[in-house]
Amino acid sequence: MARHGTIVAGDFKPAWWLRGAHLQTIWAARIRRSIPIAWKRERLELADGDFIDLDFAHPPLADRRPKYRQDPMADRRPLAIILHGLQGSSRSLHIRGLTKALLRQGWHCLVMHFRGCGGRPNRLPRAYHSGEIEDFASLIRSLRRSRPHTRLAAVGFSLGGSVLLNFLARHENADDIDAAVGVCVPLCLAKSAKALDRKGMYLYRRHFIDDLRRAAIAKFRQRPGSIDPDRLRRVRRFREFDNLVTAPLHGFRDADHYYEAASSRPHLHRLRCPTLILHALDDPFMTPAVIPKSHELSPSIRLEISPEGGHIGFVEGGTPWQARYWLEDRIPEFLSQAIGSPLR
Repeated sequence: MARHGTIVAGDFKPAWWLRGAHLQTIWAARIRRSIPIAWKRERLELADGDFIDLDFAHPPLADRRPKYRQDPMADRRPLAIILHGLQGSSRSLHIRGLTKALLRQGWHCLVMHFRGCGGRPNRLPRAYHSGEIEDFASLIRSLRRSRPHTRLAAVGFSLGGSVLLNFLARHENADDIDAAVGVCVPLCLAKSAKALDRKGMYLYRRHFIDDLRRAAIAKFRQRPGSIDPDRLRRVRRFREFDNLVTAPLHGFRDADHYYEAASSRPHLHRLRCPTLILHALDDPFMTPAVIPKSHELSPSIRLEISPEGGHIGFVEGGTPWQARYWLEDRIPEFLSQAIGSPLR
């Protein structure tokens, strides 16, 4: 038996008209066409009195196997749980693109929104972070009660990938996931924060920090004393935000303590679930230093590294009008190999 995971070159080939990490990243996140998805919103109440919002999408009834058409609840084809990245949601373009690709192959899909990301502020004075795995565990337990025979796969993008890999490595319910994919995961949070805080990342940093700051100010407006809004308005870098907001809200001493405790890389050797990790060497949100060595990976992990692709970009195609999104081919392909095709 293999004693460690596999690291191979990805077969992604960037579009000739979209070369470079920033173009790949921005096109996929901002320019590509938004795909309509018929979501059904449900709310999962959590044990601590808070909640998370869930958006379900089901394959068209005509695509379902005939014997289940009269009873959709009896359809036991697998469910893909999708975890978004920082300040993402089911509105994120790559989330919608992957959902459509999975629906076409007969998967049921569920987007789990982290606390406060579903469109309404959550109730408690806390949010979410890369190492918060209990909310995801609550969802898995709920799904196991309501769908005991359904095969579960999970896909995590960026921060959502951190949550997923931490869950698979560190939670007692990890065996409830049958296959997993992590995309552009910041495996070492300290290195990723440093990469995002460098000079050339100003536009990305401003986008995320402004969004995080607005959400935090709106959330804590009704809770005077929880967060100093004047200090929050002066935050310009991720480390500053994590020192001021993320760490104190979630029981960490400071940003360094959070980065150390919530990074998934030190725990990858523990994974038992068949897992694909997709990464681009030119990802502007991190540096090649975050990439683990093969001996750090469990035998169940396959790490595919592409020279290009940006951060959740991976755009192919001969012209802008023929743009294709490699992730929407590679992820369903891996999940179908690991679990079996829903259409069989």
